[in-house]
Amino acid sequence: MLRYRLVFNPQPLPGFTLEQVQSNLRQLLKLNDTRLHQLYINPQAVLKKDLEHDKAEAYLRKLAQFGIAVRMEPEFELSLEPIETPEPEQPAPDQPTSTRASFAIQDDTPEPAIRRPEPLKTSTGTLREPLPAAERLHASATRHVPMQFTGNGREYFGIWIINIVLTVLTLGIYSAWAKVRNRQYFYGNTLLDGNNFQYLADPKVILRGRIIAFFVLVAWNLTSNFMPILSLFLLLAILPAIPWVLARSLRFNAINSAYRGVRFNFVGTYGGAAKVVLLWPFVSAITFSLGLPLSLHQKHKYQVENSRYGLAAFQFNGTLTSYYLFGLKVLLTIIAAGVLAVAVHPLVALLGYLLVFGYFMASLTNLYLNNIALAGHRIESSMSKRTTLWIYFSNSILIMLTLGLYTPWAKVRMARYRAECTTIIINGDLDKFVGTQIEQVNALGQELGDMFDMDMAII
Repeated sequence: MLRYRLVFNPQPLPGFTLEQVQSNLRQLLKLNDTRLHQLYINPQAVLKKDLEHDKAEAYLRKLAQFGIAVRMEPEFELSLEPIETPEPEQPAPDQPTSTRASFAIQDDTPEPAIRRPEPLKTSTGTLREPLPAAERLHASATRHVPMQFTGNGREYFGIWIINIVLTVLTLGIYSAWAKVRNRQYFYGNTLLDGNNFQYLADPKVILRGRIIAFFVLVAWNLTSNFMPILSLFLLLAILPAIPWVLARSLRFNAINSAYRGVRFNFVGTYGGAAKVVLLWPFVSAITFSLGLPLSLHQKHKYQVENSRYGLAAFQFNGTLTSYYLFGLKVLLTIIAAGVLAVAVHPLVALLGYLLVFGYFMASLTNLYLNNIALAGHRIESSMSKRTTLWIYFSNSILIMLTLGLYTPWAKVRMARYRAECTTIIINGDLDKFVGTQIEQVNALGQELGDMFDMDMAII
């Protein structure tokens, strides 16, 4: 008779947070922090094995009540002749193991309505047979998975217009909730491999940061209007705070973003941010923009290499040479547009500007995304210069003609195009990423950055 085993999946089931699942695991399996960590870093942790089908299903349902996801796999012997694999060392009897657990299943426990994938079936409705060993060896082959965006302008317009009305009626207080709703809509409609992203920020935290940022802005404006000399000294005092503001903003956005129940994180230091926003721009200024590609390269490197997905770090493979080649192409395009404007007609300068804008937006996005990797996975971006230019140009015209009412459709249109041009090359699977406890970060840094128009976008 075919026997089954239950393999632990670190992704929480829908309706549960990572923190809740980890707490349940501690109680059910009597795990301390060390054993819990070992459970999560083992990509094939077996919670139970040598089970009959009905018994395995009972365990699976019981675990699902606590948000714990497991995979029920058939057990069979796998021969890899002529390759010989040494036997793993067995732990001593007094050493605890984190991948084995025993807990009782109460048959009379009511089963909650948990959403779980249906078993794969053939066209006749019968369960598929387990894959042969040779096929299972290639189950984790490289896949090219396109990003998807499922939102639509009409749906987002309802959110957008309500956000504006409530923000006005509450004298700006609702703006924190509006910001969260907007981001949740775009995150929730962005899908990768059938799973959407999540935005988890608390509007009340954003509101507190926004109130403090508002009073800082008021103080700055009053000082600038009535005590200009004092405002210069205030500016010198604020200048060292700019790297802190930007680093905190990136961290706040990262830890409130998640995919498959695992949060992102940002661990950039104050010193690194100071180089990005103060040192390298200064170098660019004193070299008459010759250092601009260097500044842009260091900015992207800082942003990517300090980003985390769970416990895994992102890598940035962009070279300084590629950024200088990009800058050279932009410069040549600008020179060509200027020459045509003088030789043909000044209106040609407008066409030249549009060409530069389209090339800059599409090529820099491709250059940035194509050099990002994460634990063997990587990103491919193929934005077209012509299409990017057309979308930006037509969106601008339609927004002006509709007095701003086309804005929701414009945002959805660009989000859909960016997703269509982005493919994730997945080597293996995405189940090995492990989340970790992340301390709560306030939104003051982000809101100060918004108030003073400071940002660290890609371009």
